[in-house]
Amino acid sequence: MAVKKQSKKHSEKVKYWSSDLTGRMRVYAQEVNYKKNGKPASFLKFSTSIGIKNEEGEWDNFYFNVRFMKGDAPEADGGMNFEIDIAKAFLTFETFTTKDDEEVKTPVIVVQEWADPDNDNDIPF
Repeated sequence: MAVKKQSKKHSEKVKYWSSDLTGRMRVYAQEVNYKKNGKPASFLKFSTSIGIKNEEGEWDNFYFNVRFMKGDAPEADGGMNFEIDIAKAFLTFETFTTKDDEEVKTPVIVVQEWADPDNDNDIPF
């Protein structure tokens, strides 16, 4: 079996296809309400989607959760959708268990650096 030799130049950390996402993305904000210690509380849940037209001409969508670095989430209202320019992000997944004890894995895009495409002073790349 042949072994490919690597030069010292390429001895950096391996970057997998899912670890280097950039570009423009539409993000949807949804307000999630819950009770904490008996008091009403809420947080914003962010998501995005990709879609394809089916044979009937209707759109089938697949949704991804979107996470921002702590303290760097966009200011948005629940029900709002907006675009961001991603300078650095990666794709991963999270696992949760349903009420029926079924384990579900769902994709997540973690945005590490982003800018508002409407603000010329905010472009990080």
